[in-house]
Amino acid sequence: MGVVVLAGALLGSWAWWQQREAVPAPAAQGADLLPEQREQLQQARERIAQALAQMEAAAQRQDPEALARAQSAVNAAMGIGTRATLSPRQIEVVLPPALGGLVRQQADTFGDDTLGALSVSVSVRYGSDEQRRIDVSVSDTGGLSAWAALADWERAAQVAAQAGRREAVRLEGARVVREVTETAETPAQVNLVLANGIVVEAIADGLTLADLLAALRDLDLPALEALVPAASPS
Repeated sequence: MGVVVLAGALLGSWAWWQQREAVPAPAAQGADLLPEQREQLQQARERIAQALAQMEAAAQRQDPEALARAQSAVNAAMGIGTRATLSPRQIEVVLPPALGGLVRQQADTFGDDTLGALSVSVSVRYGSDEQRRIDVSVSDTGGLSAWAALADWERAAQVAAQAGRREAVRLEGARVVREVTETAETPAQVNLVLANGIVVEAIADGLTLADLLAALRDLDLPALEALVPAASPS
């Protein structure tokens, strides 16, 4: 999941952008931003919307070259591919042996280049009991704009609020944090975009959001942010 899911959500966000005049602005559950930060967020939305419109037009024309250019524009607007991608092994070694007392199970790795940039993801389950476990995915696609994530997650929080669910989105320094409170139908979830563009997703079964946040203290976010792509062999 992770960055591929997030990118897919943003690629699909053109529908809500087209209808933005009919949808009220995000309410208090959105990020608490300074005026200049809100302006940066609005600019990011405009860039993404413009790039998505170009992609839609190219797709309708069935123009492969224009579609490739539009994909590059979307990636640029989202901050994808601004640096080399980390290797799955670099990510995997940072993940702890346990989260909140739940023991780490086998890791799965994933690589994909359908977004026009190489993306990788490492997924690990913590806990062997299906009634109490955490699924963690750490993904990298050579960077991701915090503003692109914030634009998407603010809208998701608004949709959730209209459905009676609670999601909170905020900036913590250079990080973007999304917290989804559990309901009877949906699990607790935390998503982060770290300062270096790495995406972290944690979904918990049988835990409250407070439990999940406490367990995630065992995840070394500064170590993930300190990762740099391995040098290419000469």
